[in-house]
Amino acid sequence: MSVPPKFSAELIDAPDFSFVDAAGRSLPALPEVEAIRESHAEIARLVRAEIDAQSASLEAKAQAAIDYAEATASKMLAAMGSLKPKVIGIKVNDKPAVMLKGQRRPHLMLADILGRIAAGFDNIALTGPRGSGKTTLCEQVAEALDNRPFGCMVLTEGMFRSDIYGQMSEAGQWVSSPFWDMMDKPGVFLLDEGDAGCKNTWLNFNSVLSNKTMFNPKLGTWKKRHPDFIILCCMNTTGRGGTVEYSARSALDQSTLDRFHMRRVDYDRELEAELCPFPEVLAKIHAGRDRLLQAKSKETLGMRSVQTAATMLRAGYSEADTLSQLVEGWDDNAKRIAAIV
Repeated sequence: MSVPPKFSAELIDAPDFSFVDAAGRSLPALPEVEAIRESHAEIARLVRAEIDAQSASLEAKAQAAIDYAEATASKMLAAMGSLKPKVIGIKVNDKPAVMLKGQRRPHLMLADILGRIAAGFDNIALTGPRGSGKTTLCEQVAEALDNRPFGCMVLTEGMFRSDIYGQMSEAGQWVSSPFWDMMDKPGVFLLDEGDAGCKNTWLNFNSVLSNKTMFNPKLGTWKKRHPDFIILCCMNTTGRGGTVEYSARSALDQSTLDRFHMRRVDYDRELEAELCPFPEVLAKIHAGRDRLLQAKSKETLGMRSVQTAATMLRAGYSEADTLSQLVEGWDDNAKRIAAIV
């Protein structure tokens, strides 16, 4: 980018203050005329000096603005060049593409899960470590399936049957549960933290999972499940009891597990690279995660750790402070295994 032409100005000399007689001969200049001539010369000198000074200042400011613009543009182009094209639409078979909300990047497993649903699997259990994006994946499945309604219920040992079926209010009005309300319509429903629910809780779902019908003991009525009502379940374990990392998880009845098509969801490192554009720190997190997994440690560095790191680094925290925060509260052995600080 070139610098604009120099600012310039030109003063036109005033007429010579002299007089001539009838014969054209010069007459001596009057003292007043000489004084005017000297004043004009001084004024012209001062004006030229001011113009030259302002011209230099404007040129310097213009060049500084150009340099700043070029530097900013270079940084933006470099950042844009490091980004991969984002797929924000999902196309299933011959149906029109569905755009993901907020132009989010599709989860690494989205195409796989959609393919299994298209094959006929309508009860799918997603297993994998915390922070691997299972819940986000379920939401994207609903969006990709013609933006079907999405519902969610967290299973716990202390949940009530009314959480599943609904209940009568004190005023005598029926208040339906999200699951009972949605199951006879097209939709996607997530039974989250499935391995935190007890066996008795799961028995309420066995019929709708296999026979496609559900009896509501509160209403005394049956309801048929819609063919396009997809049931997803997220678990940190495979439903066969607690592990070192997830010690409080339940062992589910085999009759329940048999009703699900199991798929493991692991960390999406490409997505993590977009969430945390600090490659050196991200590499340390990934290396620490691998060491923890190999040692079967109860601690892990998941996607939420990646998001925390990105937030802190953008806010100006140092790399040392950021990595220390990720292992805050860990015992010394887990910190030694991760070895990120």
